[in-house]
Amino acid sequence: MAVLFDRLNTALAANERNWTFVGTPGWKQSAEGLIYPPTWSLPAFDEDPHGVPNLYAHELAREDYAFLSSQALADTDISVEHKCPYGSVIHGGVIFRAMDTCRFYVVDIVDMGRKAQDYELTLWRQDAAGYRKVIARGRASHSIVPERIVQMGPQTREEWEHSSPDWVTVRVQASGTFIRVSLDGRIVFEARDRTWPAGCAGLVARGSVLFRNLKVVGLAAELPKPWTEHQGEPPWFFYPGGKESQGAGFNAYPAVGHTGDGTTLMTWWHHPPGRKSAGTAVVLTRSEDEGRTWTPPRRIFSREGCHCGCSSIFEHKNGAVSCLISVTPVAGHEGAVPQTYVIRSPDRGLSWPAADELAIAGRPLSVYRERHGRFSFYSPWVRLSDGAVVMCAYEHQTVPGGNAGCNADRLDRSLLIRSLDDGFTWEEPIHFDPTNFDHNECMIAETAPGRLVAFMRTLAAPCMWTSTSEDGGKTWSRLVQSSVSAECPSLLRHSSGALILASRGYGTFVRLSFDGGKSWTPECRISPASAMIGMTEMKDGRVLIAMHEGYRVPGYIRGQWFCVSPDGPVAVEDL
Repeated sequence: MAVLFDRLNTALAANERNWTFVGTPGWKQSAEGLIYPPTWSLPAFDEDPHGVPNLYAHELAREDYAFLSSQALADTDISVEHKCPYGSVIHGGVIFRAMDTCRFYVVDIVDMGRKAQDYELTLWRQDAAGYRKVIARGRASHSIVPERIVQMGPQTREEWEHSSPDWVTVRVQASGTFIRVSLDGRIVFEARDRTWPAGCAGLVARGSVLFRNLKVVGLAAELPKPWTEHQGEPPWFFYPGGKESQGAGFNAYPAVGHTGDGTTLMTWWHHPPGRKSAGTAVVLTRSEDEGRTWTPPRRIFSREGCHCGCSSIFEHKNGAVSCLISVTPVAGHEGAVPQTYVIRSPDRGLSWPAADELAIAGRPLSVYRERHGRFSFYSPWVRLSDGAVVMCAYEHQTVPGGNAGCNADRLDRSLLIRSLDDGFTWEEPIHFDPTNFDHNECMIAETAPGRLVAFMRTLAAPCMWTSTSEDGGKTWSRLVQSSVSAECPSLLRHSSGALILASRGYGTFVRLSFDGGKSWTPECRISPASAMIGMTEMKDGRVLIAMHEGYRVPGYIRGQWFCVSPDGPVAVEDL
């Protein structure tokens, strides 16, 4: 007996009743059949028809969905043509077997950009909390984009209009537990998963991607419960100190710490609207009840005409709390140089006396930089089992005549800096690998007494570099490629012994290791926000992760909670 498959009407125009739209309104379809996600309709996206569009016009902390909710399907065959102009922050994707607007499978399509002339396709399973667990991932080549555009971006409207790889056709076939994903007729990967047996198809986007020729065929099915649209923005999050108290403008680059008496401190840099030359200030909020309530943020450090940020909050053994403050002059303030200060609170964040310039190897950092060149601090301070305190930094260099904004021109090297007096003075920096110039943004953790593991961001390699030390960080093994890829990493050793690796990409991602970083749980996307991150553990084992909403755009600081489990992070909602 022949099985009859339904071919669904996928038109958007004059067919809105068959669709459910979530996120920014404004999905459109042209007379030629091109499907435009809402970004194309935002007033700030294309204000100058002769210039490059505003690649950050979208509120990048959330996504826009179009669910073809008129008919659920069991066996599903969905295909769509996809195009991705430069700066289509951050991705587009195909949804299938959506049980509602929160639970579904999704295939993300991401241009690897500076890493490769490829698309990376990832199959995720999203749960009711809004967390996504990776099921399978693969890459497929696309047409060549000129290297100058890949590295530096388009400079003219004409360059932007020709910055996309050629159209590609993405196809997803799901039959029973079997799922196949192809690009232009070539199988990228095959996988099995039995979580969602049937549901609706659709599209997801956050940037200026384009779709056309959407085709959906499948075996009609009934959902176990009526189709519903979720309320709010999953995953659940909160605004530390309150959204209104944070204030409009740029709120970004959070750092977070937890003291022995249960006080939680969180800082970030804040720039109010307007006055671009005014720079930013470091603000702080605190909680004395394990994160249930927070004080309104207040300014603890600023310098006129400078961007000021805190990369570490650290409690000393004597109960004082230090913040490491980096100060960078705003463009146009000639003669000013980057500086780094330490401000110390004697009362766990209630008061902050005057700042002192950080000293390295007995010399003020400004003097040290004159001899060794510029470098930036990245990781929080970490106290080791032997009492030493360590932090990471990285050197800034380029090839002769190179541009620091071009990854291909950069020569970065990570450094470890040790303190033997609980973070009050610091020794000469140590190179992890002086022969490797492809790494920065390093994070370290102690996995056993004296044994350290380091992971660091790569400029060009496929996965993060990693190294180990058996003597508390004095010497390090030669860098080797790890099995994980991550941007802007944050690493935390949990009281359970697990390593927590969080990172920024086209979202905020978390994975866990229970063997000192040798192997990891499947990647989990805990937020669509492409965020810089701060993490700390609370007394009951919950992990607080702080993140900013906007990348290079105004936004707020979010907080989320999760717990550690053998299978990965588990969402914790409102306390």
